[in-house]
Amino acid sequence: MTSLTISSHRFAEAEVQAISLHPLVGAYELWFGLNIVAMPRNASMLFHAVFDGARVRVKASGGRYRNLGFARADTRIEIETKAFLSRITSILPLPLQVGQIVGIERLRNASDLHFELLIRGTGSIRECGESVQEIFQEVLYVDVPRSDWIEKLRAAGARNTLLFEVPLPLLDQSEERDRISEEVLRAESQFRNGDYRACVASCRTIAHELGYRKSGNGNWANESLDRFRTGRAEMSKDERDLASLAALRHCAHPAHHGTSEGGEINYSRADAEHMLSLAAAFVSRWLSE
Repeated sequence: MTSLTISSHRFAEAEVQAISLHPLVGAYELWFGLNIVAMPRNASMLFHAVFDGARVRVKASGGRYRNLGFARADTRIEIETKAFLSRITSILPLPLQVGQIVGIERLRNASDLHFELLIRGTGSIRECGESVQEIFQEVLYVDVPRSDWIEKLRAAGARNTLLFEVPLPLLDQSEERDRISEEVLRAESQFRNGDYRACVASCRTIAHELGYRKSGNGNWANESLDRFRTGRAEMSKDERDLASLAALRHCAHPAHHGTSEGGEINYSRADAEHMLSLAAAFVSRWLSE
C-alpha cells in the first residue's frame, strides 16, 4: 500500500484493490477499486483529506506512461482519522471510448499493462485547536498482467468489436457459421497474445471458408484470381467481391506454410492487424446476409 501524507505525517494507506472494465452504449468504463485505511490518531492531532478522483496514465512493459484521463468518484472521497483504525472503499470510474481501447491495445502490443493514478486533493491537520490546510498528492501504481487484461476485455464484450470497431457476429444459426465464427475468435485471441503469424494463418482460413460458403466451389480462389487476370473488365460486382476475398486469402497464404514450402514466419503486429481487420469486415458483411 502507498502512504498518504500531509506535512510529512502519514495519516492513511491506499491501494488499488481491483480493476474492471464495464461496457456502456458505444463506450466503456474502467473502474479502479480503491481501498483506503485511515490510521488511528488521538484527539490531539487529527487529519482530514478530500479528493475527487485521480489522473490516470498507462504504459506497456518497457514503455513510457501515456495520459488516459481523469477517473472521478461519484461522490467526493473524504478521509478523516479517528481514535481507531477505519477503512474506506470507493470506485473511480474512468470513461473510455472505443478508440482508447484500441490505443491501449496498440500500446500494450501483447505485453502487460501498468497504470499510474495521481491523487491530488486538499488536506488539513487539526492540532491543539488550530488547523493547517495544504494540498496533498500521492501516486498509486497497479500492474495488470497480459492474461488478466485479455480476460477483462472478454468479460466486457470488447472482443466483439475486435479493436477495430468492426462487429464480429458470433452467429449460431448454422454449423457452418459457427465454424467461421470460432475461427475469427481464434484469430482474435492469437492477435491479443502476440502470435501474429498464427493470426494471419487463421485469417487465411477465414477467407477460404467464406469464399467456399459464397461460391460452393473448393477451387474458388484460384478461379477468381484467374478471372481477374483474364477478364476483369467484364466481372460483376459479386465476382469482384469474391476476387477481393481471394486476394486476402492469397496475401495470408504464406503464413499457412513452413519456410521449406515457401512460407513466411515473420509477421508484425501491423501485418496481423491489417489482415484481421479485413477478415472481420468480410465476416461482418457476408455472415449477416
